[in-house]
Amino acid sequence: MRDLKNTEFLFVIEINGEAGDGILTSGETLLNSVGMLGHHGSIHKSFPSNVREGRCSVLVKISSQPVSSYFSEPEFIVSFKGQKVTLINKRKNNENYVQLKIPQILRKVSILKGSYLLGIVGKVLGMPSELMLKVLMDNVGNKDKNLTYLNRDVFFDGYNCASKEMQSTTFLLPVVEDLNQKRIIIDGNEAIAMGAVSAGCRFFSSYPITPATTIGDYISTYLPQFDGISHQAEDEISALGAVMGASFNGTRAMTATSGPGLSLMQEFLGYSSMTELPAVIVDVQRSGPSTGMPTKTSQGDLFAAALGGHGEGERIVISPQKVEECFYLTIDAFALAQKYRCPVILLSDSSLAYTRETINYPKTVTNTDNHLSNAEMTSRKSPVTQRVTGIEHDSSNFPTSEEQSRVQQMKRRSSKLIPLTQNCSKLMEWDLEDGINDYQLSVISWGLTAFTTKEAIAKLRSEGYQIAGLFPRLLYPINREAFQHFSEYCNRIVSVEQNQTGQFAKLIMMETGQKILTTCKNSGDPWTTEQVTGVLENYLK
Repeated sequence: MRDLKNTEFLFVIEINGEAGDGILTSGETLLNSVGMLGHHGSIHKSFPSNVREGRCSVLVKISSQPVSSYFSEPEFIVSFKGQKVTLINKRKNNENYVQLKIPQILRKVSILKGSYLLGIVGKVLGMPSELMLKVLMDNVGNKDKNLTYLNRDVFFDGYNCASKEMQSTTFLLPVVEDLNQKRIIIDGNEAIAMGAVSAGCRFFSSYPITPATTIGDYISTYLPQFDGISHQAEDEISALGAVMGASFNGTRAMTATSGPGLSLMQEFLGYSSMTELPAVIVDVQRSGPSTGMPTKTSQGDLFAAALGGHGEGERIVISPQKVEECFYLTIDAFALAQKYRCPVILLSDSSLAYTRETINYPKTVTNTDNHLSNAEMTSRKSPVTQRVTGIEHDSSNFPTSEEQSRVQQMKRRSSKLIPLTQNCSKLMEWDLEDGINDYQLSVISWGLTAFTTKEAIAKLRSEGYQIAGLFPRLLYPINREAFQHFSEYCNRIVSVEQNQTGQFAKLIMMETGQKILTTCKNSGDPWTTEQVTGVLENYLK
């Protein structure tokens, strides 16, 4: 057994089995236990769209340092297939394969299999069995006493079996005794819900849709504590309409949906632009088109977010790159909507929604100010009719189709976002090395893919390559000056994206004329660090 005290370590573990085997619960339990020991970690859940058909897996990263990306090739694979458990340890003898016996009960009660695998992983990592069992019992609940006891028994069966069969491949994960920073474990959707409440959101309306649904679940537990309202609408059109109504009355409001829902919201998206009522719209992207693969990830909604709808309406599109940013960028989304009085679309994705991570406790940022002044809010209750209309109007909001007024209004609305692109350093992340002005390759990436790409670039730099990086959180409107300046470091630019056609690269090329190569993946699974490293290496050869 190897003692890891006072050493840096990183484990990447995959646990997989059939849907209904309790695999996802085992991953949650492992991450919670790691967090209680004081270490960093993340898990990403992958499961089929059908409830009890197909394979489920959790990719768990456990580290003495904050994880630098969520997706890497696993070093340990613990798998339940048929009536057999196999463990592949790529750290030992290049690839060590162990097949374990299973208790008879697992042949009858499949939901216990995850607890058995959890016991095996716990022993391999040298984690305290009592701690893991306590977390497991909290996760499985105690509604069915017999099932609770069975989970406990098979957990120890797995733990003891690993003790006998795998002594030579186990580690001793230490306990961090001095925790200077409180940490919590949340996923991307929960971080968005917390960020919204912290930003002063007091009205939320949505129609449930995978993988955005849990944003509504989370925020429904928070808003009543702040005299806010959570509303389930009859469809996505109504949801954004309700948000518009709340915004008209001065309340900070948000909705959340996924691809098909964003399609339905296009009508009110234009209405928000024309009436200049602030609104925050979260789109948790999934694989489309149509129903597609609802539980799989994609970055395929960028065109719909930036260019969708009829006419020419102003909107802002931003995208977080990791779980923690989901909290802070949601706060920024409300600030931008208030400042520029237009819809702001926050593009998350399925992988961020299903990834849980240990993060430092967020800084408290509470803002309950309404976007209307007290005088304006009072006037809403006055006997004078207030005109807020989707029809073209003059500066007094009076409907008109008079040519001069139309031209002035279009010019004013289309130019009001110019200051945003000129003062958005917070939303543009540059990665340039000191003293280098001529790079071998420049890379652009956004959203969760950017988080993975950063680790790939760091790896290639350690091998001597010179690569520049640009990771915008502001996706639209396009910051022309930033991209043109970026091209001065290297005219060979490649965009790494999670879609079929390289949507962000096309938007940049459309706005700047800069030629950009695209490397895309649209399988439904996120890019891994090894995959991004491989494709960038090919460009560098």
